[in-house]
Amino acid sequence: MSTTLFGPPPPAGMDAIVIYPNITKELFQFEFDDDSISKRLKGYLTTYPHPKGWKSEVTVFVDDEGLLKNLPPNPLAVYVMIHLGYACRVSCDVSGPAIIAGQDGKGLTKKQVSMIQDLIKEYQLFIWESAQNKN
Repeated sequence: MSTTLFGPPPPAGMDAIVIYPNITKELFQFEFDDDSISKRLKGYLTTYPHPKGWKSEVTVFVDDEGLLKNLPPNPLAVYVMIHLGYACRVSCDVSGPAIIAGQDGKGLTKKQVSMIQDLIKEYQLFIWESAQNKN
């Protein structure tokens, strides 16, 4: 098993959520290995460092070359990451899709999936209300 810049990828068969730059999401389960995640991200895999390190409850995978490839920014992923305790208030340049998975060999729990889906709905509602206020 190969490792990423910040350590080994999570073990196989875990639930995860992928968040796309167009403000959509997908809940899926598949074998977590560098090739599978890289195919889903369509790029080189790296994890986003969490302030708690490997003690955090989630791991975020991104395309390490997203900015270089001029992939669209992913403000929804940044919004979710902020609420999951990532230090994004300073800088989280997420371009392209982001995969949010569990930590320490566990998939996302039902509670984590529900919380992330609620955050996504909250963000989508905010975007919709902002667009309505401009009209």
